[in-house]
Formats: sequence, C-alpha cells, structure tokens
Amino acid sequence: MRPSRLSEAALPALLVAAGASLAAPGSSARAQEAGPPAAGGVLRISAEPSRLLLGRDPAAELRIATPPDVEDVSLSVSAGRVEGLRRVPGGFAARYRPPGERVPQIAIVAALGRTPRGTEHGWLAIPLSGQGDARVRTAPGQEITLEIGDRSFGPKRAGADGMAVIPVIVPPGVREAHQGFRPIDLHIPEPQLLFAVLDRGTVLADRQERVRALVYVVAPHGAARRGDAPVFEPSRGSVSVVEREPGAVEATWTLPPGRAGEERLLVKLQSAPASRALLKLEAVAGPPAGVAVSFDQEALVAGAAEVVTVTARALDAAGNAVPAALVLTALGGELSGVRQLDPNALAAQVRAGPELGGRSEVRVTAAAEGIGLSGAGVLPLRPGPPAVARFERADGILRADGPRASLLRVSVADRHGNPVDAPPVVTAERGKVLGIARAAPGAFEVSYLAPVVTSATHERLVAAAGDARATAGPLLLPPPPRFGVSPGAGFLLDLRGRFAGPRAGIVLELPAGWSSALERGLDPSWRGEVEGVSLERGAGVALLGGATLAREVLQASATAGVLLRSAGGALAARLSAGATARGRPLAPFVEASLLAAAGGAPGAFVAAGLAVGLRFAPERPHGDDPHRR
Repeated sequence: MRPSRLSEAALPALLVAAGASLAAPGSSARAQEAGPPAAGGVLRISAEPSRLLLGRDPAAELRIATPPDVEDVSLSVSAGRVEGLRRVPGGFAARYRPPGERVPQIAIVAALGRTPRGTEHGWLAIPLSGQGDARVRTAPGQEITLEIGDRSFGPKRAGADGMAVIPVIVPPGVREAHQGFRPIDLHIPEPQLLFAVLDRGTVLADRQERVRALVYVVAPHGAARRGDAPVFEPSRGSVSVVEREPGAVEATWTLPPGRAGEERLLVKLQSAPASRALLKLEAVAGPPAGVAVSFDQEALVAGAAEVVTVTARALDAAGNAVPAALVLTALGGELSGVRQLDPNALAAQVRAGPELGGRSEVRVTAAAEGIGLSGAGVLPLRPGPPAVARFERADGILRADGPRASLLRVSVADRHGNPVDAPPVVTAERGKVLGIARAAPGAFEVSYLAPVVTSATHERLVAAAGDARATAGPLLLPPPPRFGVSPGAGFLLDLRGRFAGPRAGIVLELPAGWSSALERGLDPSWRGEVEGVSLERGAGVALLGGATLAREVLQASATAGVLLRSAGGALAARLSAGATARGRPLAPFVEASLLAAAGGAPGAFVAAGLAVGLRFAPERPHGDDPHRR
C-alpha cells in the first residue's frame, strides 16, 4: 500500500539557480503553517516523535489506544513500514520506520480494530521532512542565505565558480525557498495526500457484499484536508460516501453477485492528480449451489467417428465454478475417458452406437458427492444423412376416379436404419402430389391425387431424400361399377356320388369400400346369389349372400344362406373361385364352387359345381364413389 516515490538522490541532487524565475503558483514558504498533524478515529494513534527527519530519525514509536473490546488490530501505512505490533496495557504498540528516500512527504498510518460489534478505525499523519544540499549559483565570493518554511539556512559563501552549496531541511508542503524576497523553486514532486484501506480483503462472489473503504486525506503539510472530497471509481458495483470527520471519509462499496476474481476501487483527488490509491479486493466463489453439465457439440450423430466431450462443474449461486467431487453417469450413451480437468471441472467423452434404437437423446448426470447436489445435460442424438427411402404398401391398387386424394406413406432412414426427419421430394409420372406431412419420426404421409383412368393402369412414384431414392408402382383402377349382374349355368355333382344335375342362377354384386382390402391390391364387393339346383330327390333353390374379393381377372367369394325345396329347407354355404375380365361392361366368366347343406329337407351334402356365364357391370360416372379412400 506504499505509493511510488522518487529515488533517494532526488533532494541531494537538487540544483537551484540563483536568479531563477518565480516558482510555480502555490503558497509561499513563509505562508506555510505547520499546524498539528492530522489524526482521528475511535482508535487513537500517537507517534513519538510526531515528526521525523528523513536520513536522521530511524523510527517513531506508535501507541494505539483502543476500547476494551478490541480483539486485534491491523496497521498499514502509506509510506515506510510498521513492525513489531504487540499488545500493551490500554491498547497496542508498534514501531514505524520511514522510507529510505529523502523527499519530504506525509506518512499516513491507518489502524483497523476488530470488535464483536464490527470494525473500528483510527489514523495519524506523520510529517516526514527531507534534507539535502541546495546548490545556488551566484557571484563568486557572495554569501547566500536561504529561508525554507520558518527556518534559515546559511550563510554560505560562493566559491570561485560562483556555486554555493547550502545544507537544507525541507518540511512537507514546502516546494520553494526564499533568498531575500525572491522565491526559488525547490523542484519538489507533488506529494501523495491520500491513503485508503479496505476493512477486509475478500468477499463471496455469489451474494451481495458490502465492504467499507476508509479514506484519509491530508493537506500538503500534514494537517487534515477539508473540502476536497475524493472520487471513487469501482470496477463493479456502487459506492456511497459519508464524511466521518475532517480528513476521514468512509465509503460503502456494494458489490452485487457476479464473477469471481479481482475487483478494484480507484480513489483519487480531482485537484491533486498524484494523490490516488488503488484498492484491490478478491471475490471468491461461494459454496456449491448447483452442478452444470455442458457439451462441446450441439448433437451426437449416429455412426459418426468423432465423440462429444462433456464437462461438469459445481457452481455457486452466481455461476462461479467451485471445487467439488463429481461423479458422472449417462443414460442412452456410453462414457469413457473420465478425467479431472482442474479442481473445478470433470470431463469425459460420450458415445452412442450407430443404431439409436428409438433414442433421441443422451442424458448425462453429474452428482456432487456428499452435498446432495446434481445437474444434468441433454445431448440430442441425430441420425446420419438419409440413405434409405421406402414406400409402404404403395404397390397395391388405388382407385383412380379423380375426386379425392389417396394417402401414401414414405419412410426415410440413415444407413444404420435410424429414422431421419428429412421430408422427401415425391414425384408422380401420371397423377399429382398435393402435399407431404410428417406422420412419425422418419415417416411422412404423401397426399396423392390419381388421374382418371378407364382401365387398369400402372403408376410410377419416386421419393427422393438426400442420396436416398424409393420407387413404387401402384395399379390404378377405374371406379367400380354401380353393380354387377352375372347370369350363368352349369352343373352340380355330389362328392359322394348320390346325385348330379344342372344348375342355373344369377349373381348380383354391389361395390364394397373395404380400404384394408384395397391396400392389399384386392377389389371387394358384396355378393348375393339366387340359384336353382337339381338335388337327389328333386330340385331346390339356394338363396345366398356374402362377399367377393377380386384381383385383376381372378376372384373368390364366400356366401351363406338357405337351401329350399318343397319339403323344407336347410342352412347352406358356398365357396367359389373363378375368372372374369373385370373392368369391362360385358365380360364372360367361369367359376368353380363347393356347395354344402347342413341337412333338413334337402339332406346333408357337399357338392362341386362349375358354371359359365356373362357378367354385366355398367360403368359408374367418374367421381361417384362413396367408398373412395
């Protein structure tokens, strides 16, 4: 806390030229009043002797009178040093040793006493007079007398070279001498008139702290300086000031929570540029209040060669790192290479396999052992670039009558099979792609509008996402007919050989909107049958109903109902398969079947049948399909 000084040779090397111009503006030596040295505070400091001559007086004995509850005292000084602090009856004692340089100045001694109720202070100014040789040039043989302050030095006679060397003593505050009525500048540097101390050297950075700064300001000759308020410039925070007594100012430096490290408070006098003090305060991190986990990358890509580094730190309430024993765990990934970066940080590497298995993130948790604190960081898992695209169930049959769109599904994955949320670009050779919407991770619904066709037509769809390509070739079918009527005739043969005979009937078909059947490439319809058959003991009539599933020219049906004859009836069922040129208004058909009766009047039997006929199916106008999907 000692300000910088000129070298010891400053005053002895002083050269004063006789006939020099007037000194710089300032109070004259004769006008300087020494007055009592400044002192004050609850702790009363005294020095014996109260003034020192630099180069002659080796030390001064200090006494610090304190109240009884003062537990200890710390001393600091603006120039020189204090040693041998000890407790004595009524307070404390120490020895003050001045600096080795001989430039006149003021040493300000500050005392801080710790008590159960807080800190008390005291201060004392010790004037330090300088001594040296004043070299005055004048006429050879002339006697020279210099007046400095209230003292005279000389006379000394100038030698043959016109130089008179006069030993002088210069008290602080005096910057000129007088030869008669002529002022002569002594070239004394501007003195340090300010000294400041803090009541403590460290604070906690994670909370608001208030620190007292005690500032003492003296006049150039050592008395208390009045009416010259010091200016405070903190590196952070704010300062409020109260004048305690003449020459003593108490400032409260308020620091909000913030970073740990060195903080500074500059105190200066605007009217005296050389009078300034820089106070340093160490803001240290507070106790652990949380744990932070961070990553050196934004995400981890499946199958990538590089790994991600995770760093965990325990932090105080203001976010400053503090030492703590940390343990890392990972969910959804693998940790390796755990190492202590520094007392405040633990680091490791995070990996995830090429197959993400539906995982979307790795969660790394850092726990501080013994203090119940933990923190977690989430590292997103991202698939690699698109490598595979696939249409799902798009190679089946689509109704192509034009009024409504169909929904197709496209999936996109990376080379490891992980879903990729990269919307594909889908094009159609014949129809139109109306839009694409995300349905699930890596899955997209494509709204496709088929063109109007009058016969079965193959379409080509292409989906592209990055380097991934997929194609599909659905079969476009014209809209189903309003109905189908199929008269036919054939024969029926009992499998046990009991009877054989002709059969004739008519089939009525109505379209069915089974979307699941259409997705599998089938064309469903409702089926009703009325058929006359020749049985073992006479003729009968079968009334059956069910469904038909067709794919291109092939079809199969299942129906059930009753078989009637004059003597009564029985439950019956038929399974049939055949071929017809569907999609034409009039087309021949052939059909094989098995007819079974449960008993009753017709008797129980299973008979095979064969029939041929014509299928009449008038076309439905485009757009008139209530079962369109």
